[in-house]
Amino acid sequence: TEKTQRMADIKHRICVNELHNNRGVSALQSCRQANELDSKHAENHYVLGFLYQGRQMWERAIEHYKRATELKPKFSEARNNLATVYIDLGRFDEALVELEKALENVVYATPDIAHANIGWIHFKKGKSDLAIKHLRTSLFTNPKSCKALNNLGAVFDSLGKHDDARRNLELAVQHCPKYGEAHYRLGLTYVRLERRAEAKASFARCIEYLPQTSFGRECEKYAKLLE
Repeated sequence: TEKTQRMADIKHRICVNELHNNRGVSALQSCRQANELDSKHAENHYVLGFLYQGRQMWERAIEHYKRATELKPKFSEARNNLATVYIDLGRFDEALVELEKALENVVYATPDIAHANIGWIHFKKGKSDLAIKHLRTSLFTNPKSCKALNNLGAVFDSLGKHDDARRNLELAVQHCPKYGEAHYRLGLTYVRLERRAEAKASFARCIEYLPQTSFGRECEKYAKLLE
């Protein structure tokens, strides 16, 4: 009923507000209540997917992102997030399908994110030329795309183009100072360029921004080696 839909929307808005205030458990409870009231609320499925993705509950995240795109086929943000789950699971071809569909929407507000993710997939598949092409397209769309700058830095570093990697990674941490992964990759690049002091500083920031994560632990390991 219309009344039930209104109540579901109120619960969804409470969920989003709780999420913005870093109250994840409360957000999940509210979004689940909204879903019980109205299972055809595309935006609510999108947020549920995000919440489950953050908990690494991959199948539930996939379920809700897919439902969001079924209800709203041009929901490019949901398709992009679904693709990131597939990327984390190594399901690159499925991720590419979703990202290409996301880009078919001409009013998609952040196509740079999709291109950055496509670039990363091609990099992981060993297709550096295609990776660079999409990452540069991302930066053409948004010159301050930290994700694209980070990913491009990783590609150049793998190709032995360490100065090119450094330039992109320095821009990434300039635009996004708390981007821990970029600090990690920049630290590695500084090591390869034999810039020891700068490498130590980058690893220290990585540890600060990504404590108790795989990147943080890697940064701790490299920081100790530089002592």
